[in-house]
Amino acid sequence: MQSFDNSKFTEIQKREFESLPEQTKDLVCKGHLVKVISLESEEEICSFNEDTYEIPKSALDSFVRAVLPDIVEYYSNKKEDLTEK
Repeated sequence: MQSFDNSKFTEIQKREFESLPEQTKDLVCKGHLVKVISLESEEEICSFNEDTYEIPKSALDSFVRAVLPDIVEYYSNKKEDLTEK
């Protein structure tokens, strides 16, 4: 993991980073992807580590296991639909 370097922060990132809770600052410093979203407009204000963050393989594996049965069912239904026509 790269060492934390806030010298590359934009002015918006600097401002928002200072207002983050300490626990969230720690996540940013550890390289986690963090997005700051406006609750009023639901627009993204800024993000941290977006270019360098990689999803852990275990999280990706869990996601695939969760959605794979639905994908298989969807495509088996599509195959049945095509053979009926």
